[in-house]
Formats: sequence, structure tokens, C-alpha cells
Amino acid sequence: MKQKKQIIIFTDLDGSLLNKDKVRFDEIEDYFRELVSIGIKIIPNSSKTEAELLDFNKLYNLNLSFIAENGSSISGLNLIHANLPEKVSLSRH
Repeated sequence: MKQKKQIIIFTDLDGSLLNKDKVRFDEIEDYFRELVSIGIKIIPNSSKTEAELLDFNKLYNLNLSFIAENGSSISGLNLIHANLPEKVSLSRH
């Protein structure tokens, strides 16, 4: 059986996906939501903490996987594929 291909976009959050001065993504929100609605996974990478990225998800009513603190943790991997763990921490707490 052939597996369906999945598109995953990894993107910087600070100053790329978000306006660096306002921490909002109003200018691309419609396009962003359209990508998500057709099944494209978007995984933001940020220097922000896990708590800040959880707040970002909540603020914009999103359920995104994300990479926090410049790669020290990856959350929501199970949203990409059920066989992946929910979270991976790459640093000591």
C-alpha cells in the first residue's frame, strides 16, 4: 500500500512568521490557516519558551507542534504522527 505524502514546513517564528515588533502574524494569518486547513503541518521554531509557544497556540486557536528555546525542546510531535512522542527535551531542566 502506498503511503500518502505529508508536507511539513519548519519556519522561524520571531521576525519571520511573526512581525518582530508586534509578535503578531496578522499579515499572513489567512494564508497560514489555509495551509493548515488543507493538512500542511507548520512547525515554528523559536527562542521563546514552551509556555510562550503554548500561549501563542492558545491565542490564535491553533494546535501546532513547535520547537522551543532554540531547539532545546520539541513539543507536539504526536500531532505529526501518532507513533511519535508528545515531547522531546534536549536539555536538562
